[in-house]
Amino acid sequence: MKDQYGNDVPDDLVLLPHHILDGPDSTQKSRDIDIVLNARWYEIDGVLLASSKEINGISEDDPSDAGLNITENSQAFCIDGPLKRYGGEQFYHA
Repeated sequence: MKDQYGNDVPDDLVLLPHHILDGPDSTQKSRDIDIVLNARWYEIDGVLLASSKEINGISEDDPSDAGLNITENSQAFCIDGPLKRYGGEQFYHA
C-alpha cells in the first residue's frame, strides 16, 4: 500500500496506543509519548495508526479492533510531524 506521497506504508500497522495515556505521569510515560509522537502516523478511514516497530511495540492493537479492513487498495494518509498532537488524553492531528 502507498500513502498520498507514493511512499510505501509499513505492513505492521497498529492502532495508536491509548493505554499509556491512562496511567499516572512518569518518566516512562513521557518516553512512550515521545516515541509515538516521533513515529510516522497514518490515517485510514479516520483511524490513526503507526508501525508497531517504530513505536517499539507500545501498542499491539490490531486495526481490525477498530473495524478497519486494511487492504492493498486502502487509502492511507501520512500525517506530517507538525500536525501531530498529544492532548493529555489522546493522540490526534490538526
